[in-house]
Amino acid sequence: MSETEQFDEVAQGDPSDTDFVEHLVEAIRGLAALGRPSTGKDRSRIRVERGLPRTVFSYLAKKKLGIIVPTGKAEDERTLIPEVAELAEEPERLLTYLWERVGMGRGGRRQPSVYVAAIHDVLRAWAAERHLAVETDGRGHILASSRDWKTILWHSLQSEADQWIAPADRHRWVHHMRSSQCFALNLFGPLKLGLPWAAEIWASHFPGATIVEFEYPTAGDPLLEAKPPERLSRTRADVRLDAPSGDTWLVEVKLTEPEFGPCSAGHDPDNELQPTSCRVEFRDLQILQESCYLHRIGRAYFPMLVRPDSLIDPTKLAQHGVKTCPLRQDLYQIIRNLLLVQHIRAKEKRHARFAVVAPSRNLNPSLHEVGGRERDLNQFLRSILKDTKQDAAKFIDFAGVVEMATNRPEPLAQDWGMFMSQRYLAPLAAGRRAVMDTEAKRNNRA
Repeated sequence: MSETEQFDEVAQGDPSDTDFVEHLVEAIRGLAALGRPSTGKDRSRIRVERGLPRTVFSYLAKKKLGIIVPTGKAEDERTLIPEVAELAEEPERLLTYLWERVGMGRGGRRQPSVYVAAIHDVLRAWAAERHLAVETDGRGHILASSRDWKTILWHSLQSEADQWIAPADRHRWVHHMRSSQCFALNLFGPLKLGLPWAAEIWASHFPGATIVEFEYPTAGDPLLEAKPPERLSRTRADVRLDAPSGDTWLVEVKLTEPEFGPCSAGHDPDNELQPTSCRVEFRDLQILQESCYLHRIGRAYFPMLVRPDSLIDPTKLAQHGVKTCPLRQDLYQIIRNLLLVQHIRAKEKRHARFAVVAPSRNLNPSLHEVGGRERDLNQFLRSILKDTKQDAAKFIDFAGVVEMATNRPEPLAQDWGMFMSQRYLAPLAAGRRAVMDTEAKRNNRA
């Protein structure tokens, strides 16, 4: 996959934890630097120069965020709204503004700005203590150069990590300290190195796992998603784990994202089928398939969902789509991962399963609000599985694994546990405290 294709994949529904909003920041700063309204040619040049996805400006447009609006002087001329133009020279404030408006995906939930700001404060302090070279524009939670991305990994991983993920497969914002790609490397890098204690701390979740692959699949198109080729959006798991026993786990990691990736077509202002398929009252999967934009361009998700060997119960899935397409929000990314699990079971004859490794509800409550507050994340993941396939998906709180490492006798295990606590648990806890403090103040005023 080329770099441009990778960036476009981020824009089409598989955002990393930081890519999407950072893309918007870069696009806005590029527009502001013009000092005048932009033409279509200007926006195309900014997109290419800054390595942005094709859809970034349509998302900023009036149909979606309303941040760039027509001037009325020329058909393709757009200008930034004043409040955003004023923020363009203050990337940290602009980032907070955008996070408040759009969160990380294009679905429904948003992280409170105080949550993100508190996390950034801790990450800036962490970077300063280690004398890391960071952005000088106020974004001290981002390294100044993407070439230095390995410096935010645990020290024992830094010499080999660049061999684990090819340059073309690295996220554009891998040097951002909230990068989910770096989070995956830090979580499973010790297991990739073959450290015995790493196998033991993960054993209760992934027994016998010895083979670790990041960004699976790195080649091929198992779900036939490159149709047409210019809309490549191949489903990937952050990590694939294999055991000699024939067990396989596909792992999705989440850090600060407020939700799982929604269907980009269902939120794309340029998708003319939204009113007729994405947003209408759900009636039947077959009818939905026939009218689905993604199905029309060649994605075979619906036929895979109803195959006899499918892990997913169509009747249960339909219960999530009373008002709109059941794949429009959180379930889109989850379903695609489960279809990839299904593919491995069918083609490789391995006992494949899906796992989400992420913060607990206490540290990232928004992520656990999928499908409504009545379910926990384990229940939600399994709410669409056939009764005989309930072991095919689960949630794992990474804090418990970190605690196990910290309490082990091996100095290296303790060191990794302390690193993960400082690198991830402390910032998340600060974000959660900031939200609770804000809520308490609001309640007191009421």
